Amino acid sequence: MRQIMLSTVLITVFAMVTSLASAADIEDGLWMYLPLNEGAGEKVNDYGPNNFDTELSDPAPKWIDADHSNIAKAMEFDGKANYVKIDMATQGNDIDSHFDPTKGLTICAWVKPLNVGTDAHGQTRQPIVMKGGANQWEFALYVYDDFGVGMSVWTCPGAGVSEPHTAGTA
Repeated sequence: MRQIMLSTVLITVFAMVTSLASAADIEDGLWMYLPLNEGAGEKVNDYGPNNFDTELSDPAPKWIDADHSNIAKAMEFDGKANYVKIDMATQGNDIDSHFDPTKGLTICAWVKPLNVGTDAHGQTRQPIVMKGGANQWEFALYVYDDFGVGMSVWTCPGAGVSEPHTAGTA
């Protein structure tokens, strides 16, 4: 079994529940915005309108110096057990009750994959951003082992997806 080694650096994640947005109305419909550039600490800040609380995995992703002229700090994920979890439902503002399928969903992530591998489940992709749960619709934004990108949306009856540390990485 090959070890998964997907180090994701310089991530900027924000999800928008909106139709196509111009630069002038980019915040209209913004659901969350996680620049992941705090540089230290045991959580990341959501600068979106919902101000979601976050939880880092144990072991936590590493704070590193970013190799970029516009970003000083970034978060590095090991590709195996590191993730940032946001439990929207327990915070009273879950995406399911607010999503309008006629307006669509935009998921954006800025990543720098350093290496990829096949996960323990034999998949040739690693989730970068994912949403899942029992008897709910789910989505994931992926980086494939050939460094291609992809997106999947599906409905999962039953128990839903496992925590990211057993289902892949996020």
